[in-house]
Amino acid sequence: LAEQAVEATRGVVMKQDGVCILPLFHEMSAGRTRKGEEGFPYLQAVDSSQDTEEADYLQLMEWDAADFASRIGGIPGAVPVPADQLRGQIQTVAKDDSGYLLQIQIGARTYTGDEVQAALGMPSTYFSLEVGEGKVTAVVRGRGHGYGLSQDGADHMAQNGWKWEDILYYYFKNIDLIPE
Repeated sequence: LAEQAVEATRGVVMKQDGVCILPLFHEMSAGRTRKGEEGFPYLQAVDSSQDTEEADYLQLMEWDAADFASRIGGIPGAVPVPADQLRGQIQTVAKDDSGYLLQIQIGARTYTGDEVQAALGMPSTYFSLEVGEGKVTAVVRGRGHGYGLSQDGADHMAQNGWKWEDILYYYFKNIDLIPE
């Protein structure tokens, strides 16, 4: 199927206002893709709820408190939080419109969702953290950054008869597909 997609799109580029776009993609959204930052107007949040039907859409991850504190402490510029003092020290500060975590406070410092995702080895920045007795649990949704085309969503659409052009126009807004 991937080889067919490559062949069908050979020589076609995506442009907006005559400029090639950065066609971001990810494995599986958390049910909705993310809106791009300034300079990426073709990245708009779109429904990709078919991703939530995938078997590995939702993951539970767990760390003992000491391991969690050590991993967070490894983030450059981190302010350490003792493992036995984590309860009440984790708070969501900001999420984007699609629910991906932008900022989270852990102890005295606010981290980006990307920093915490990388430190903990989570598959997505769409997560929540809960402190229990001697452990920290994360509920994680989706796989990848959530911008642009969801590979699982696009696969589902193709299996339901969508043409490749329509899939690209769905995930990337106000673009032109131009043969080069």
